[in-house]
Amino acid sequence: MAEGEEMELKPKTKRYKVRARKRRQRQIAYYVICGISVAIFGLALATIIRPISAETPATPAPDDPGDESGDGDGNETLAPPYWRKGYEGHGTTHEQLGQPHWPQVEYTIYQSKIPYSESQTFATGGMSPVFNFTHSFFDAIISDQAIPDGYIVTKGGDTLALGPKVEENQWRDLLAHYWVVWLLVLILLILIIVIPFIAVCYCCFCCCRRCKQGCPPCDRKKDARLRCCFGFLLLLLIIGILFGIIIALVTNKVLDRGFKQATPSVKQGTEDTCKYLKDVSDHVYHLLVYNYQELETQLMQELHDAHKHIFLDLSDTSESSAIEELLRILTNMPAALKLMRQLDAMITEARFLVAQLRDGVRGVKRDVNFACINLCGTQDCINFLGSTDIEFIDMSPCIHYDLVPNTTAYVEAMEDIIARQLVEIPKRALVRLRDISSKIREHLRMLTPPIIRDLSAGRDVFRSQATNIRNIIDAVISDIYLNTIHSTRSFEDVYEKFGSDRYYINLVICFILIVILVILIIALLFGCCGKRPRGWRDPCCNKGTGASCLLLAIILIFMVFSILTLIGLFYFIIGLVTYHGACAPLRDKTENALFRQLDSVVDLNKFMPRDDGPPAPPGGGGEVAPPGAGGGGGDHGGGDHGGEGGGKPPPGGDGGGGESRPPMHMSAAIAACEANKTIFQILRENGIYNIDELSRIKLLHKSVDPDGMPAFADDLSKVEILTTDEKHQLRQLANNSLANYHSSQFTEYLCKPLTPTPLPTMAGRLRGFGSGLRNTYYFAHISLLNEAYNLEVYDDQFVTKLHVIIDKFEDIVKEIDKLILYENNNFSASINILVGSIIRAEEFIKSRGKQYVNELGRNLSEWVEESVDAYKEYVIHEGDVRVGPCGPLAYLYHRGVDLICHRIVDPMNGFWVGLLLATLLFLPTLWVAHKLMCLYKKIDPYVAPAPTVVEGGCPVCTGAPYVPPPIVTCGGGQQTYCSCPDPGTSRGGGGGGNAKFVPQLNNSESVPAGIISDITPQSSHQSTRKSKQD
Repeated sequence: MAEGEEMELKPKTKRYKVRARKRRQRQIAYYVICGISVAIFGLALATIIRPISAETPATPAPDDPGDESGDGDGNETLAPPYWRKGYEGHGTTHEQLGQPHWPQVEYTIYQSKIPYSESQTFATGGMSPVFNFTHSFFDAIISDQAIPDGYIVTKGGDTLALGPKVEENQWRDLLAHYWVVWLLVLILLILIIVIPFIAVCYCCFCCCRRCKQGCPPCDRKKDARLRCCFGFLLLLLIIGILFGIIIALVTNKVLDRGFKQATPSVKQGTEDTCKYLKDVSDHVYHLLVYNYQELETQLMQELHDAHKHIFLDLSDTSESSAIEELLRILTNMPAALKLMRQLDAMITEARFLVAQLRDGVRGVKRDVNFACINLCGTQDCINFLGSTDIEFIDMSPCIHYDLVPNTTAYVEAMEDIIARQLVEIPKRALVRLRDISSKIREHLRMLTPPIIRDLSAGRDVFRSQATNIRNIIDAVISDIYLNTIHSTRSFEDVYEKFGSDRYYINLVICFILIVILVILIIALLFGCCGKRPRGWRDPCCNKGTGASCLLLAIILIFMVFSILTLIGLFYFIIGLVTYHGACAPLRDKTENALFRQLDSVVDLNKFMPRDDGPPAPPGGGGEVAPPGAGGGGGDHGGGDHGGEGGGKPPPGGDGGGGESRPPMHMSAAIAACEANKTIFQILRENGIYNIDELSRIKLLHKSVDPDGMPAFADDLSKVEILTTDEKHQLRQLANNSLANYHSSQFTEYLCKPLTPTPLPTMAGRLRGFGSGLRNTYYFAHISLLNEAYNLEVYDDQFVTKLHVIIDKFEDIVKEIDKLILYENNNFSASINILVGSIIRAEEFIKSRGKQYVNELGRNLSEWVEESVDAYKEYVIHEGDVRVGPCGPLAYLYHRGVDLICHRIVDPMNGFWVGLLLATLLFLPTLWVAHKLMCLYKKIDPYVAPAPTVVEGGCPVCTGAPYVPPPIVTCGGGQQTYCSCPDPGTSRGGGGGGNAKFVPQLNNSESVPAGIISDITPQSSHQSTRKSKQD
């Protein structure tokens, strides 16, 4: 049995070993793969990330070959791969921060605030559809051919006026040119001539109540229908006439307002143009004078302080600025000593308080353990010890000051530094280093004066350019505005001829139309609401009165039709001519022959400069090629142009001053202004002035020529910043008792919290737990309460005071760090780093300082030239983008065109539309009014009423028919003429008796005596029939 079990265990052990071996193999393979991956990743990372030493900044140029003083070690001619290891450019710190080596000039931006006058609001009074109708009407009947000569003439080539044929009323050519107009005029003239004859005939044959009466009873219903139909037609005609009158009244008012606004609009345009010119001039002056003064001021300031800038860059690159840091540390040593003495006193006090606190909490720990274990001894008391951290109350590192550095040694070291006057070492080093600054200043005195002289001369050059540009712009804009304002004064003769009386004549015309319209409305009201006349005692407000009003309206229409139509025809012809001259060219523009004829031009040759070039700038500096002028290529200013001065013709010109230029059309100028191009773009496109030519102004000559610039010739190979003895003293300084000083040595132990658990919290827990032991373990209860009280006392007497000391201590050590440490290193490392930097700076100045100064001087010259070029590019960009957008000129032009076409021509055409609409509607009104007049004049037939028997009346007097008296038999056997006992019907005298039958008259009317006398009882029906026939 045992052998079987042993054999069974051996295969299991063997399988376990095999599995373990395979697991180890897999782990080894995994580790190998991971190692290879790490190696590959490291190789790739090393390939991608180049070392700092591989950076290649701008290679400084070697010294001037003409310098053969022999100073240096012979390595100055070699171009170093970098000026400062790990730094690009010239090795300065500000370059690494992205700041330019020399500050860029910042220019103030010109703010344009032109208070243009607001355009007077132009209200069409709702007549826009009428004006659009006139445009469509004229466009439909007028061909594309120009209007015949003699009807529109030009004054000065840019102002329209009515021609002599209009003044002489010669319309034959115009009518022959447009056959549709000829046809319309012919129709209107026929109506004007024929209507008066029709009026005479009507008055002779048709009016004065000569209307057929017909059979009123028979035609009663038919007449009612006709009255409704003709009344509705008359109502429609009245509405149409009313529209015509409204159109005439409103357009007359709009036309009068347009004439009155002509002068104020022109005045506003003049004021706005003056404002625009002033704004452009101020902007040009701001760019070429004020901004150049800003450039000149900053450049001169930088040139004046250039030696300081170069010296600071040299100090920064060579790391000689470490001298200032060393001076700062040693200068601050007395202040740091004062603070260190305070630390020494505070640490002494803190040590005493911490010792008292540490001993006190240890006693509390001992007493609490005794109370819980010996006096109580229960499991709850034991557990309380583990849950309150009482066992670790004295284990905090913040109450163990054994490792706090000895501040007394620091105080003694500082006193020794001050006593040895080591602060004089960096002061003497700075004096030696400032000797280099003096040499740099002497060198730049040969470089900066020519640059300053050229910059001063450039002030006069750009001021002269500003004056020339302002004169050209003022002249061009003035010509554009004058041509514009002349165009806006077109058709002023229309107002001069018709303006004074036109308004009142039109009011009289409208008044006549209103009178006729009112009469028609009154007639329609009487005809609709009044009663038909009967010929006898008719009321005043009946249909007959409406017929009389219609007759009056017909007579008035015949009287004024020809005159009103003739006036409308006159306005139609004048509107046709003015529309073709003012509105059609505005729409068609260059496609319109008249527009091409009237397109004002500006003579550009008078703005071109003469062959003599501009005067040379003062001081002989600043050569100027006149922008925009070709010139003859002569020298200006007596300097060397260097291939950039005169001789280059401007865009759009041929370079010759005597060649003439094609004129600039107003349409092109206004189109450019509509696109809101700037005035300089327009001047460039027309070859007047090209602001890009400002870049050809050369202000700086040999003053910034790198080849002609004098090289720095002083010998710097013997510069000694620190002497051997000073270096030895500084090395001793780095190894004195203050060497390991750093605030971290104090803050690591002078810290918070002083105990793991705040003492008030611990006291509260002791008091709470001890209160539960009052009844069972009284002595333990008393002990825990006492210790709780002790903890509160320790917190009040020690912890609070220590917290105040620690806070002050942290502030003091941080202040000492700022005073005597460098880049948060300890004192020894700070001194060693600074001394090493000073030694490297000394080597740099000896070996490469001269080359570096020459490089910075060359960079200064290039910066000055780049600043001037940047200023010129800034001026060019501002001129092309922001100076004088000529949108206001287009606005003034369109406001003038609006004054002519929309405020004068359109209302004039709207007036004849309203007038002719009213007069032409008078023609159907005549026929409708005549028909209604005849219908209204028909008399309502009289129906004779049945006779009324009046009790006691006579048949002869009353007209009642004779009726034989009835025989009335009274009751009781009484015969006729006897009195009946009860009231009954009895025969009265006169045949009528006292009969109760009394026929009622129609409408309670009395019967006329003349008719009653002819009526007999036998013929009453016949007489009625006869009256109907009549």
